[in-house]
Amino acid sequence: MSSLERLGVNIRALRKAYGETQEELGVALNVEKNTVSYYENGKREPNKDMLTEIAKHFMVSVEELMYCDLSDIGSITVDNNAFWKNIDIILPIVLSDEALENEHFKKAYKFHRAFYDELRKISMDSIDHIDVCFDEYLEAYEDGRIKPEAAANFLAIWNLMLMMIKTAPLAMKNRSAALMQVAARDPKTRQIIDNPNPDFEKDAEEAAAGFDDPEMTELIEEMKTTVKRSYKWADLADYYLALQYIWNIVDNEMGWDFNRRVGAEMLNAFVSVGNVYAARFLKYSLDSMGLSSQIVDDE
Repeated sequence: MSSLERLGVNIRALRKAYGETQEELGVALNVEKNTVSYYENGKREPNKDMLTEIAKHFMVSVEELMYCDLSDIGSITVDNNAFWKNIDIILPIVLSDEALENEHFKKAYKFHRAFYDELRKISMDSIDHIDVCFDEYLEAYEDGRIKPEAAANFLAIWNLMLMMIKTAPLAMKNRSAALMQVAARDPKTRQIIDNPNPDFEKDAEEAAAGFDDPEMTELIEEMKTTVKRSYKWADLADYYLALQYIWNIVDNEMGWDFNRRVGAEMLNAFVSVGNVYAARFLKYSLDSMGLSSQIVDDE
């Protein structure tokens, strides 16, 4: 099989996996249905820019699209609520008896838990709790005995907010196959996509700028080091580093595709040395796409 034929087979396999028609993929790529057919049949080679757009649409790298065998990928059914239902796995809240002796940590933990409980109900009613969590965890961080626990939970909320602010505009702009599959089932998502708020991207950029405060950036780096140096939570620090690449919320000039691949390699490496946080995230990722996984054994 030639490289062009392999590319066509992969495009067709991914399109069918997400339940898209050639016409729907053509709309997403701003090309005619016949053009998609030519791509899939190996009769026309997409140019570099089009290859990038196809890879973005299916959330794979250009290299995966061109050189991997994706013909047996099967059906992908995206669970649009999976992230919120698994929030404790994705961004775990840590705890210790000693930490609960600190009133600031105890208060922050209470509001943090309440916030996650609402998120699992697909509700943002407790979003105001975020400020309380930030403030109280910062106070708790001053207690040298529990710095790692306070830092780990602060970073959990920090990464969540940064991900929501930075990735949501990109998701709306790129309209991936996964997002469009969700929109086909969920009228609310479809309405948001079809009638986007014209100020959404601007508001997100302004919110993201607030996370780039030099003093806060320095504190975040200090917290990462604090968690990494702790015996109990060091694996969590490694996991969060990989997650930041997966979500493209690292401070570099590389694109999402490159950062995602780096993050994926990190996760795989961490799983190989027994990092349970990385293993649980990989299992969640596969399960949320309707793919089975048996990689996690907490023992």
